[in-house]
Amino acid sequence: MLAIVIRRARPQKGAKEMPFKCGDKVEWTSQSSGYTKTKSGEIVAVLPAGQTIDMAWLHSLGLRTNSSCGYGMSRKHESYIIRVGNQAYWPRVKHLKLVSNSKPSAVPVV
Repeated sequence: MLAIVIRRARPQKGAKEMPFKCGDKVEWTSQSSGYTKTKSGEIVAVLPAGQTIDMAWLHSLGLRTNSSCGYGMSRKHESYIIRVGNQAYWPRVKHLKLVSNSKPSAVPVV
């Protein structure tokens, strides 16, 4: 079920504030098989701590994933689903860097 709420991300205890919200443009660097790649995209969903990703919802947005690995476990902190083209990513929050802010809007929470 999809719920819409309007709010900013709240920092976890002892963590710096992550001002990310839906529509924000972010980038991060990932590594695999000895190669590093910087990816950039738009936040399409904010996941509360303990929430898992609804794969049917991702597919309804026209997003695909290259693997179900990493999508079955919840995280202990608020996290973000990022759209890069028609691909969905769920990167670690600590690796995200804000590129540009969006105007305040409704934040989908999966």
